[in-house]
Parts: sequence; structure tokens; C-alpha cells
Amino acid sequence: MRRVSGPPGFLRQIADDTRALLADLRAAGRRLTTRWQWLRLKSRRRMDDAAGRIENVRRSAETRSRMCSGCRALIPIDARVCPECGAAPGRPVPAGLMRLVQNAAPGVVSASSLILTLTMLIYALTWVVYSRLGGASTPRMDYWGFALYVLGANSGDLVISGEPWRLLTSVFLHGNLLHLGFNCYALMTVGPLIEEIYGYRKFLVFYLVTGFAGSATSAWWHFPQMLGVGASGAIFGLIGVAAVWGRRRGGTIGSGIQGLMVQWALYGLVMGLLLKADNAAHLGGLASGALLGFVVEDQEPRSVAGARIWELLAYLCMLLVAASFIMVAINYGPTLERIESS
Repeated sequence: MRRVSGPPGFLRQIADDTRALLADLRAAGRRLTTRWQWLRLKSRRRMDDAAGRIENVRRSAETRSRMCSGCRALIPIDARVCPECGAAPGRPVPAGLMRLVQNAAPGVVSASSLILTLTMLIYALTWVVYSRLGGASTPRMDYWGFALYVLGANSGDLVISGEPWRLLTSVFLHGNLLHLGFNCYALMTVGPLIEEIYGYRKFLVFYLVTGFAGSATSAWWHFPQMLGVGASGAIFGLIGVAAVWGRRRGGTIGSGIQGLMVQWALYGLVMGLLLKADNAAHLGGLASGALLGFVVEDQEPRSVAGARIWELLAYLCMLLVAASFIMVAINYGPTLERIESS
């Protein structure tokens, strides 16, 4: 007679399954604990690294000395002349919040980025004027052209009739978003190079002088009537400065920069022909930039008097830009009336 297993065997199976389940849960718990400890250590390491970087930024912002670019000696942060070698130590180091921002985000606070910001803000202002004056178009001008016209677009007949500020304001205006994007990309590609070689004072003077020269060439070439806008003249001016600097420097680096700048200039002029852009402004800016590259030294001023002269010129250029847009604001109403009555 065969024996039949009863409830005790069934209970043993349940007990074995329970023990196996508990063992799996303990193993999973150990893995989770290990994973959690690893994540906690990783998070703590990240926090320690972030705290270290913040501490380094704080210390760099509070330091009262810097290195002379000529002899590499440590000198006071506000020294205009190195007491060891007598050379100008380079661009002045900002203090306070601006210095903290510059150390936390190097390369963000620069003359190139400030011009880029101003250009984008003026483009936003153009959109505001465009939206407010959209119904005031004339048979010879669309809505966007109308907004550019009242905000200071370049036009030869208006320049010689008493509105010369348009030669500067037009440098910061752009025809559309693609136009703005191309010029901003070119500015942030060539601008930091020129700023690093010549310093921010000379960069500002180069940008505004070549932009003015490009606008003047365009106004003369297309006289009497053609709306001209864009930073292309100034950007071609920076390309001309960089190309001449590369030729003067020589060597592998100088020849490489010269060749690259020449290629960019040729590509820009060809694209200007294909897209019917204002090549007169391009050529005017390029020629004036090349001339500046030949006559201006490729370094920060080595004397206090030289540094002050270039600082004065940079401030003068910025004041001229501000005064030009103030004139745009003063003549805003009369310009509207003149266009609407034409």
C-alpha cells in the first residue's frame, strides 16, 4: 500500500519558499544599501567640488595682487605700471561684483559680449517699434523697413541733410533674424581674438571706427537712397585687422590666421554678391580695418599715458554711440511725420 504525503510536506515547501524569498530580499537590500551609499558619496563629492570652486572664485575676487604680463612679477591689483620692469601690466582688473562674475564665468564679461548684448537688445527694440507701427507703412517701404528707418538706418540723403548719427546707429540694426545670427556668430568668432591681441580699449575703437567707415562707404556708394543696416562693416573691419596682424607676426600662427581671415573675407564678399548684400560697407570696413592693423601696435599700451589715451578714445566712441541713439529718440516723432507725409 502506497503512502500519501500530507500537510507537513506542503508546509515545508512554503517554509523553503519563504526562506528563499527572505534571502532574495536581504540580497536586494544589501545592493540597494550599497547603491545608496555610492550615490550619497558621489553627491557629497559633487558638493565638495562645487564648494571648492566657489571658494576659489571668492579668493580670486578678494586677492589684491596680479601678475605682470611683462616680467611675471606679482604686483598690486590697481598698479598702472609694474614696479619691477616699468611696463603697463595689461588691462585693468575689475573689482567687486564684476570681478566675481568674470572669475565665475571667464570669457562672458568682455567688450565683444557687451556689443553682442547691445546689438540683440536693439534688435528687440526694433521688434517693439515694428509691432507698434505696423499699420503705418508707405508705398515705398514695408513695416520692418519703416521701423529700421525711424531707428536710424543708414541713408545717404539723410546723412548729408543733417542726420550723420545714422552712420553709427545703423551698425547696431539688422534686417532680419538670419542677418542678426550671422553677424553675431562672426562677432563672437573674430571679436575675442582681436580683444585678446590688442586689448578691449583698442577693440572698441576698431569696431566702431570700421563700422562707421563701412556705413560712410555704403552711403556714398548707394547715394542718394538705400537703407543700409548691419554690423557687417565692423566685422569685416575686425577681419582686416586680424589679417594684417597675421601678416606682421609671421610664422605658423600668423600665416594661419592671415590665411583664415583672407578666406573669410573672400567668402563674405562672394556671399554678398549672391545675396545682394551691401558689399560697399564690407569693403569700406575691410579697408579701414587693414589700415588700422598696419598703424596700431598689437599689444596693450606700455605706458600710463598711452593707456589713458586709448581709454579716452574708447570712452569717446561709446559716448558717440549713446549720443547717436539719443538723437534717434529726439528725432523719432519728426521722422514718423516725414515718412507718413511722403
